Amino acid sequence: MEGPLLFIKAWAFSLLAVWLYQRHFQRVGPRDPEFEAFFLTRPLLVTIDGQKADLPRVRAAIVRLLGERRTAVAASGGWPWTIHGLVLEVEIDGDRALIHATRASVLRTREKPPAITDLLRAAAGASRTPLDVWLHSELHVEVAGTVRAPHGWSLRLSPQSDPKVARPVACERASQRYSHAPDGAQPLLMQLPL
Repeated sequence: MEGPLLFIKAWAFSLLAVWLYQRHFQRVGPRDPEFEAFFLTRPLLVTIDGQKADLPRVRAAIVRLLGERRTAVAASGGWPWTIHGLVLEVEIDGDRALIHATRASVLRTREKPPAITDLLRAAAGASRTPLDVWLHSELHVEVAGTVRAPHGWSLRLSPQSDPKVARPVACERASQRYSHAPDGAQPLLMQLPL
């Protein structure tokens, strides 16, 4: 009589173990150590230019949306950017806000960090004046595949515009304005020796 009871207990325990794994430990994709090492260089991902008086509100809105973990996901980027949670630091440097990534890790199945586009939407809502935004070249993928942006993307956001409609435009050439970006701000493929 103990055989069926033991079988039922083992089945229930296995079901519980699978549920616990999927709920708390399962990742959405494989780890990429080379990609994760890229973020140890603290690359510049986003630069927001605006009025000096608006930037503290912009920074506060972004930090509030990031939460305690300070993690966001590049939902508009290509693979493997879309499966990694990026730990971000937001700082103000003169008349611009800088967003650097300090670490990346593959998301767990139940993690729902805000998208970087949501951060930009919050920044536009907190500013009283239009914001000029520069995005790292890998943060946005033009879905038709006809436009490449080796020097990044530029975007103009205003409090009145709908950020869902705003589309980034490829930067024509490397701007001196973003010359403060470290070597790690270049696309990963451009850093690899041939």
